[in-house]
Amino acid sequence: MLGLPLIHGLNGKNVYRGISPMAGQEGERIFDEKLTVVDDPTLDGRPGSSSHDDEGVPRRRNVLVDEGRLTGFIYDLKTAALASAEPTGNGERGLFSPPSPSFSNMVVANGETSVDDIIAGMDKGLLIETPLGLGQGNVISGAFSNNLSLAFKIESGEIVGRVKDVSVAGNVYQDLARIEALSLESEWVYGGIRLPYILLTQLNVVTRG
Repeated sequence: MLGLPLIHGLNGKNVYRGISPMAGQEGERIFDEKLTVVDDPTLDGRPGSSSHDDEGVPRRRNVLVDEGRLTGFIYDLKTAALASAEPTGNGERGLFSPPSPSFSNMVVANGETSVDDIIAGMDKGLLIETPLGLGQGNVISGAFSNNLSLAFKIESGEIVGRVKDVSVAGNVYQDLARIEALSLESEWVYGGIRLPYILLTQLNVVTRG
């Protein structure tokens, strides 16, 4: 839910077209300083890792958000030329389509607090494991609204049970500007995105009464 709008917002093609909310904000702090986002094709054993992209451009580790500050976007050769930017080695070719900018391995840097300690410090909240579908909402604007497939209720620092008929909604650009904590632990999601657990305090939660 949180990664997909970032992928679209950091795509140089959307930046050049002027539809990314991050367009024109390079060098500015637009997220919480706890957030660092990297495109890293150098990681061993990952499906998205390689020495060159599909256009033959050498790949490199690209820091896109550095402690909340927007530092760059991903480009293929064409988009980089149109935007007067350096190609970043992110051209990916489809079977029946020309190359376009695409992440190799999207990595959100870990935090300093264990998941157990994050949960222990919560008075009331949700531990979200799996949303029901992705891309619901306006992905380009950062808005999301998702029913939850698997989530657990937290009370007084303990998981007390599973919840049903619950959905969450928010906007990435607002919610990731106020991050309470990031976990020491991280997990690979869909093979190409590595995320820690993220504690947000302002997420909208709706349930059936």
